[in-house]
Amino acid sequence: MYLSPLDPVSVIELINKVTPKHIYNLAGMTSVGLSYDRPQECMNSVVNTCLNFLEALRLTQCDSKFFNAASSECFGDINKGYANEKTVFAPKSPYGVSKAAAYWLVSSYRESYGIFCCNGILGNHESPLRAKKFVTQKIISTAKMIYEGKSNELILGNLNIVRDWGWADEYVKAMHLILNDDEPHDYIISTGKSYAL
Repeated sequence: MYLSPLDPVSVIELINKVTPKHIYNLAGMTSVGLSYDRPQECMNSVVNTCLNFLEALRLTQCDSKFFNAASSECFGDINKGYANEKTVFAPKSPYGVSKAAAYWLVSSYRESYGIFCCNGILGNHESPLRAKKFVTQKIISTAKMIYEGKSNELILGNLNIVRDWGWADEYVKAMHLILNDDEPHDYIISTGKSYAL
């Protein structure tokens, strides 16, 4: 069956046909840097995809539990330490703004329509599946090229950035736990440790 998360009709048709127990919305642009170059694409891929699933759940009255992947980028720069679920959002990029908008859609649909929908505010998470444009894979692939004599330098952006980096496999397990809770809530998924480059 065909599904485009940006096509509300195909989302409704799929939910009606499959009636899934859980829906994990991980769709959308994943690059903060790219969101500056393509802000409309970023907003569309993150916000409208989330809205299409929420609307489909509302219209079909399917009792699927819905997980939305929010981002620590919703918080923007946090100079005073760690964020928690009550930290005010102050996103600094189109990506952060899109993730914050989707977060508030989920919150609104949960309160307005009683849909079991949750946000997981994800810290940075890594796996071997990451594209080479992301910093950890960029470092690994460039180190390999330097070792092989194919390159002689590694060029990185802002070296002052500090991030919470976790393992994607553990984050997916956390998503599953969130949807298996008795009541819908929003959570931060992170390691609680910050790392600099």
